[in-house]
Amino acid sequence: MEYPFDALEKFRVDNDVTSKGRLSAVLIYSDIAKRDGLPIDPDSIKTNKQGQIASLSGSRVRSILSEYGIHEMLASEGGRTTRGNLSLVAEYVSLLNQIHERGFTETGLIRDWWVNRVQDFFNEEPMRVRIDESLSVSARIARIIAAARQKESQAGGTKYVGQVLQHLVGAKLSIIYPDRSYDENAVSTADEQTGRPGDFFVGDTAIHVTAAPTEALIKKCSDNINRGLRPFIVTVKERVASASGLADDAGMGERVEVVSIEQFVATNVAEWSDFTTSGNMSEFRRLIETYNDIVDSVETDKRIKIRM
Repeated sequence: MEYPFDALEKFRVDNDVTSKGRLSAVLIYSDIAKRDGLPIDPDSIKTNKQGQIASLSGSRVRSILSEYGIHEMLASEGGRTTRGNLSLVAEYVSLLNQIHERGFTETGLIRDWWVNRVQDFFNEEPMRVRIDESLSVSARIARIIAAARQKESQAGGTKYVGQVLQHLVGAKLSIIYPDRSYDENAVSTADEQTGRPGDFFVGDTAIHVTAAPTEALIKKCSDNINRGLRPFIVTVKERVASASGLADDAGMGERVEVVSIEQFVATNVAEWSDFTTSGNMSEFRRLIETYNDIVDSVETDKRIKIRM
């Protein structure tokens, strides 16, 4: 039996099936082929009003993906309201019927193939953040953190905020010290596994980057103080008080620096731009470009790249 994956890939490329709506439309009709069998009546793909595609809905897309353990939102309408998708589905149904005529009956494999393409899309889809020069740098960083949190809510347990924080810090340090080589590990690489005193080590300072400060982190700061290092914690704004409180409780409140990621980045961007509005936006873009380069080089999951 000839498997139709080359034909599916040619269809995907020829019809640019790379957007959320198009992927949703093709995925749903792959599901129909699996559940109801082939061939599919071409006249059944249109609604009674002939203006929309029958059977398409965001809830159906979510249901299909949930069977594969994927809980991210692909498209709320499932491609239903995009008129260009009507001709796409018509061509796809024709392809499915041709595949059926050639004797291929394992339609579940076709659906599996498209689910893999959806996963590819999620793996490459960056965080989209609306940013303009009227915003303060702190507000821009806050929007990036909010986008990372939204990614987390859709990703079934994957923690993105900590990754974003670490690579923003890495981007800033790379710009300040362009001649230094930083061991930019993927965030999943624990300090204990590498023997690092912190996420970054500059001069005699160990920089710890975290979205959720804990007593274990404060213990590591204590160990670094005993080794003659200066601990420096960078966290999200709403956790600064928590980290400071943990340090106070451990009797180290006056020996541990605690700053928000917004504060950590904003001052440098202002200085790099000579405190000008036009330069501010340019330098902020440089920071994000450096961040994206780091993500490309060390992370297999590219969803934390930032598109402004």
